[in-house]
Amino acid sequence: MDLERKAERRKAGFIDGFTEAGRSPILGLMSDYLGDMKLGGRSERHRKDTERLLRIVIRECGFETLASLHATKLDKFLARLTSSARTKNTHRQAILGFANWCVRKGHLEFNPLGD
Repeated sequence: MDLERKAERRKAGFIDGFTEAGRSPILGLMSDYLGDMKLGGRSERHRKDTERLLRIVIRECGFETLASLHATKLDKFLARLTSSARTKNTHRQAILGFANWCVRKGHLEFNPLGD
C-alpha cells in the first residue's frame, strides 16, 4: 500500500495494527505519560486526577490499544454521561492530552481523537 493511501486510512481512523505502538496496551503507555507528567513538575494531585479520568475514559470507551482510539467512541461515551458540560470537558481533555503526548513521543502519527 502506498504512503498516501496509508495516510488517508490513518486519518479515517484505520490505524494499522502492525505498528508496535498500535498493539501496545494503552495502560502501559498511560503509565509512561503519568511519569512524564511527574518529570514535568505536575503536582501529585493533578497526576492522580488525570489517571482517574483516563482510567474511566479508557474503560468506558473500550480503548485497549492506541489502534482502538476512535473519536466516535469518545463522543458516544461523553454523550452518555449525565454530568455537566464542564465534567464532560474534563474527561475529554484528559484523553486528548494523553493522545497529544503520544503524538509528541512518536507513538501516533496524529491524534485520532481530534484537537
